[in-house]
Amino acid sequence: MSKKIPFCAIGNDEFCEPVGETIVCPLCGQIHPIEYGYKVNADGTKTPSKILGYYKCGNDAYLAAVNGRSVM
Repeated sequence: MSKKIPFCAIGNDEFCEPVGETIVCPLCGQIHPIEYGYKVNADGTKTPSKILGYYKCGNDAYLAAVNGRSVM
């Protein structure tokens, strides 16, 4: 069994144009909303974060944007 940690490296010059609020899914062709996570502050409160954007297609989630720029 391999103990290598899987990773994906993306350079800043590989990002595309800024994303909107939705994305056309390359898997099913439908439009899905882009969702974002939260940053947890030192006091335990949450602040919305636009660092990683994802969309859901069926039961799976896929990366759509990093810092507001498309990775598609």
